[in-house]
Amino acid sequence: MMSLQQRLNRGLILILCIILFLQWLVTDKMISAVIEKQIAIHLNHDSDSILTTLKLNSNNQLSVDSFHIEEVYNQAFSGQYYVLVIDKKLYYSKSLQNVPLKIKHLGVGETMLYHLDDGPKHQSLLVLGRTLNLLGHEVSITVAEDLTAVHEDILHIRFMALLN
Repeated sequence: MMSLQQRLNRGLILILCIILFLQWLVTDKMISAVIEKQIAIHLNHDSDSILTTLKLNSNNQLSVDSFHIEEVYNQAFSGQYYVLVIDKKLYYSKSLQNVPLKIKHLGVGETMLYHLDDGPKHQSLLVLGRTLNLLGHEVSITVAEDLTAVHEDILHIRFMALLN
């Protein structure tokens, strides 16, 4: 027969284990959320930067000045991608290497942050899409970043937390 003290100790150990597990779970979710928020801010800055490269040509059409787009968007499968849709005409970053990116179509004024699990080379991507009216033209811009390295870092953090 178990003494009262032994039963209390087992109960206390069980409660502490549950609390530590919940703390680990909440911390894990918070780390992921903070990282995702920082990447989203970066994607927003990148989309703004790409939009500043759009210029009106002599035919009153918007064109992309790719000379001023960050070099990472020109490197094959760099993990940084964009798709521009200007008046229904598509422009892909060279980093996509003609691999289509499954983008969500948004109405003017809409912005959406979402995950895409089947990016180029089966990369997991965080995607920011938005559509706006720019100089009388409907422009949709979608920028995406590979999350593979981030997922690996989070797994490493999880492993280290379990060892402590």
